[in-house]
Order: sequence, then C-alpha cells, then structure tokens
Amino acid sequence: MSDIRRVRSDTTRATTMSQEAVLEARDMLETLMKREHRGPSDTWTAARDRTAMRIGLEPCQAKRLWQRWQDMKDVSGGVYRALRNAYESQCEHNERMAAHHRAVREAIEDGSTDKIERATALAVAAKASRSKAQAPDRARP
Repeated sequence: MSDIRRVRSDTTRATTMSQEAVLEARDMLETLMKREHRGPSDTWTAARDRTAMRIGLEPCQAKRLWQRWQDMKDVSGGVYRALRNAYESQCEHNERMAAHHRAVREAIEDGSTDKIERATALAVAAKASRSKAQAPDRARP
C-alpha cells in the first residue's frame, strides 16, 4: 500500500526522462548549428534557421527549442527524430572523414599509391553521403 502512494506521488521519473530528451535535442541542435555557422559575420539565429530548413523542421520549431529549452517539459517526437537523424548523419560523416585521413596518413607513411586511391574513394563516399544527408527528412509544402 505504501508503495502505491509513493509511486503516485513520485512524478519526477516521467519529467526527468522528458527533460532529458529536451536537453539531448538542444545539444544536437547546437552541434548541428556549429556546422552551419559561417563565421563572424553570420548570426546564430540565421545558422539555427538554416539548420532547421536543412533537416526538415520549421524554423519556429528550432527557435522554440533554442529559446525555451530550460522551461520545456517535453519535445515533439518529430522534432526529436529529425534532430537525431541529422546528428547521427553528422557523426557518421565525421567518422568516415577520420577514416579517410587515417588512410591517407598511413598511405603517405608507406609510400603506396593503392592506399592513396582507396583513401580518395573513402573521401568521395563520405562526400556523397553528406549530400544525401542534406536532403530534408520530410517534404516541405
């Protein structure tokens, strides 16, 4: 009986998971924005809006997450999914580029032209997947 009362009054578990999703979504948005930022003459607002458009979100959805993340109790599933997919794509691209640079470095150390050609093929594949990842997750009206 006492366990039931404790469970009913313990609402922190559900909000903690939702708030964790909000924090993850904001961190993913921030990471994606860093890639999109064009330097000192660019604004973070413009980078946020470009990021949102690139991953298939409305700019107002990214703005809400960016400005109200501390007060938000939950994040939309569609927003979270789009951010997660774009973030994973970015991470995979970084891993492919790291493999390319490692292969080029090893090829230079060995002096082998075959390895340099394979490393170049890795870079081409990484670039192709990058352009594929830039396509929005959902069609925009």
